[in-house]
Amino acid sequence: MVHGAAYQIALIYAGRHDLDRCYTWLDRAFEQRDAGMLWLKFDPRLKALRADPRFVALTTKMGVFD
Repeated sequence: MVHGAAYQIALIYAGRHDLDRCYTWLDRAFEQRDAGMLWLKFDPRLKALRADPRFVALTTKMGVFD
C-alpha cells in the first residue's frame, strides 16, 4: 500500500472523474492521517465531489462541519 500520497492519488482520480477510486483513496488518506486531508473542504480540484453523499459522510467522519 502506498503511504503518504493517498490524498494526491485521490486528486488524480477526481480529475479523471473516477469517483469510486477517488473515495477509496480519500478513505485511505483519512486512515493514514494524510496532511492533504486538511484541504478537503477547500480544494478546488474536489469541488465536484461536494454534492456527493460520500463527501458529506467523509467530512462528518472527520468532524468537519460547514
